[in-house]
Amino acid sequence: MITKMPIIASAAGAADIIMASAGDSRAARGEFIRGLQASSRSRSVFLTDSGITAFCVALKALRRLSPRDEVILPAYTAGSLVVAVRSAGLTPVLCDISLDTFGYDLAQLAPRVSGRTLAVTAVHMFGVGIDVQAVRELCPGVFIIEDCAQAMGSRIAGRFAGESGDISFFSFNRGKNLPLSSGGCIVTNRQDCAEAIAPELAALEKGGSAPAAAARAFAFLAASRPFVYGAAFPLISRFKETAPPQGLRPRLMDDFTARLGARLIRREEDIFARRFVNGSCLRAGLRAACGIRVARVSSGDRPAYNRFPVLFDDPAALAKAEKGLWDAGFESSRMYLRPLHQMFDLGYRTAEFPKAVYLAARMLTVPSHPACGIRACEKMIAVIRRSL
Repeated sequence: MITKMPIIASAAGAADIIMASAGDSRAARGEFIRGLQASSRSRSVFLTDSGITAFCVALKALRRLSPRDEVILPAYTAGSLVVAVRSAGLTPVLCDISLDTFGYDLAQLAPRVSGRTLAVTAVHMFGVGIDVQAVRELCPGVFIIEDCAQAMGSRIAGRFAGESGDISFFSFNRGKNLPLSSGGCIVTNRQDCAEAIAPELAALEKGGSAPAAAARAFAFLAASRPFVYGAAFPLISRFKETAPPQGLRPRLMDDFTARLGARLIRREEDIFARRFVNGSCLRAGLRAACGIRVARVSSGDRPAYNRFPVLFDDPAALAKAEKGLWDAGFESSRMYLRPLHQMFDLGYRTAEFPKAVYLAARMLTVPSHPACGIRACEKMIAVIRRSL
């Protein structure tokens, strides 16, 4: 089958990209910021060229408020977080994860906190929220940073993703919940944090070329079409990111991305609702299956699934499901093939953080973006069940 449903897809249409290629950038930035304030229930919003820049800037801002120099991260998450921590002149400290929630193992979190801990990063992996208030209670006296890169639009314990952290950040890269092809932002409700962020942002250079950003958006839109994606996969696969960035060059958001963001933020409720519906369908069809696990979702939570995660007991079944999905016309993704302490030399033993090691070897994610739809989700459920 040539047609392949990609693991990620554009939320923009050709008209969105054309209209965003020109216009009043200042007004668009204002509209985008107001939309982000509403969606995260935050008073202050700062636009950057990427989510990882947003994280790095947030960390540098917190250094203005505290002399502490360690940042706690889950052992299974994006390697770019380590790059940002180091770029901010800080030291990453890892904590193992839970095989029930795919977030922190809360029983192991408190012992990781020390007199050097500046912040704990609450990562909402795959859009599934972790209890930020529980993290705060376990880690008194340190800043809580919400990593909402994969969770924009999620509601957690009655609050919006980004609402509960001292500082929170989002990403708008291609694979994120509001994909603009690039961009990120920092949000906060704390005046002291906002005042510390402002001078860090003022030191950044302007974002990249707006025409180049528009070209990337058009290419992403074209590649989101299942027939185009399948036919051009040998070429497209060459441009996939398979390793953390080697360095970081923080910049501000370019004008095109801000204009496109202003357009898509008007449709955010529909975009996020479709992610929730698709993910809920996949969860309902897979949670009782033997041989796999899906993330536990707390009552009342409403995850805007970035991708739907499936943890296999048997790696051979994972490989069978991966091939079966591809043959049926669906791309799946292993996400992070190694935990952070195996990506970087952080001073830990290779076998340390056994749950993160286990998850990295057995995690498969499937698409949950709005282009999927219920019929596609039902087909993926059937393929995965046959693999077990």
